[in-house]
Amino acid sequence: MTEPKGPDCFCGLPVELSRLPSSPIVFDEELTEFRLRFQNGSLEQLMIFCFWCGGKLPCSERGSLFEGISESESADIQIAISGVQSISDAIRVLGKPDDEIRSSTASESPYMSLFYNRRWKTCDLCIFSDDTQAFNFAIVPKRKALQ
Repeated sequence: MTEPKGPDCFCGLPVELSRLPSSPIVFDEELTEFRLRFQNGSLEQLMIFCFWCGGKLPCSERGSLFEGISESESADIQIAISGVQSISDAIRVLGKPDDEIRSSTASESPYMSLFYNRRWKTCDLCIFSDDTQAFNFAIVPKRKALQ
């Protein structure tokens, strides 16, 4: 994520509010990010700017937790999936996935997700298909090893 432009927060309210146990404003020290927590803590939204003074809040360190995707691996994936039109095509071209998830109940719309986690060093490939046979993929950076 690119760093937002503008002056820094000068009112200090996000810091003060994040210290209150009942506040919906939380600060994650590891990621250096403020988040707005709602729906009894089940959802959180990253705060980039202060709601009160409009100043920018500290940039998140979330990106530093992940490897950079190598250009050669990204190109390798793009070439490998260039003709893939379905889940069966993906399995034929890429082989058996390292993991997969399928919808498990009749009440859910059918879907399938394939995960290729071991083939590349800097990224994983996730392939998704739903009941309309829509087909999507995501190249996801690997999380850095914990120190």
